[in-house]
Amino acid sequence: MTKQLDERLDVAVVARFERSPDLGLLWPPLAKKLRSSRAFMEAHPRVVSDLDENAWVRNAVGAHSNEEASAVTPDEVREFAGGLANLYVANHCGCGSFISKQRDGNWRCDCARLSFDVR
Repeated sequence: MTKQLDERLDVAVVARFERSPDLGLLWPPLAKKLRSSRAFMEAHPRVVSDLDENAWVRNAVGAHSNEEASAVTPDEVREFAGGLANLYVANHCGCGSFISKQRDGNWRCDCARLSFDVR
């Protein structure tokens, strides 16, 4: 999802030529871009901050090689998963497309039903 949104919103990410970019490279610039849109933030005030606040859950349960047992509770995992679902809903339209940056600078899905005026 972050790859799709980074590409569709023209988010600048650090180039990697030998390895694929990971979430640690893709999410921070995307979060910054989403925060830069007043219209997006008015419509979805908690989506970005909820994921930022719970990013440690992703790291603790499998994003990194951890030998010890995770101290993450099932409720914390559900909360993080809910944040991901909210990000998806905020940026994905029933027409099957994510929002993307348009020539006028605004963000819209392919059918224009989901849109954010970024000016």
